[in-house]
Amino acid sequence: MKLSIKEALSILGVESGAVNPEIIKQAYRQAAKKYHPDRNPAGAEMMKLINTAYEVAQNYEGQTEETKNFGDAINT
Repeated sequence: MKLSIKEALSILGVESGAVNPEIIKQAYRQAAKKYHPDRNPAGAEMMKLINTAYEVAQNYEGQTEETKNFGDAINT
């Protein structure tokens, strides 16, 4: 499953302007507590989605501003 950064942040419950490693990590932990299959047997599918969203958010925050806007630079 391929998620955009907007979708990933939405799943984690983070506003798009708050791309901060600590905020993302805290949101992930809260969601993981809520949907972890050990606590919520019906949450297995949601937990997979949360893990994917967290991975996308981590990859995005690791990029520099230059690589985030690389597509825009090509199109100008």
